Amino acid sequence: MVLSGRALDLIEGGFDLAIRLGEPKDSKYVALMLKRNSKYLYASPSYLTKVGPIRKIEDLRKVDSLMIHEYELTHGVWRLCSKGVQQLVRSNVVLSCNDGEVAMKWCAQGHGVIQRSEWSAEPYVKAGKIVKILPKWSVSADVYALFLPQKRSARLNLFIDFLKKEFGKS
Repeated sequence: MVLSGRALDLIEGGFDLAIRLGEPKDSKYVALMLKRNSKYLYASPSYLTKVGPIRKIEDLRKVDSLMIHEYELTHGVWRLCSKGVQQLVRSNVVLSCNDGEVAMKWCAQGHGVIQRSEWSAEPYVKAGKIVKILPKWSVSADVYALFLPQKRSARLNLFIDFLKKEFGKS
């Protein structure tokens, strides 16, 4: 198993399968959706007390952002969609890293606003450490299993079935 925030090449790496967020761009792979997923913006109550309410997209200009280096996303830009309208919002990055859990802890500690998958933020929201902001604005980040058609095997099918069950639990 290799864990990476980068989209590794399955052929070059000799991998049987990759799990990716977002619509796959490479048509040479078979892509099976494991789970519907969306990313939202989150902040801690203490941070929102400091910067004031965030009620509209324009309010994001005043916030500090926490960025996670993952895949080929443009650093310092949030992509948000609502009712078919897409907005790219440049943000003031104050902290960045390549580990989502570290960035979530920064958010909970009041260091700024983060864009994360709903399932990743859920434990922090339930604990009252962070809240969703601008809930009508999100971006699709569905979870896919990717593999090469020629790599499909009984063993791989069993693993994909296992993943579907596990992702279906949350």
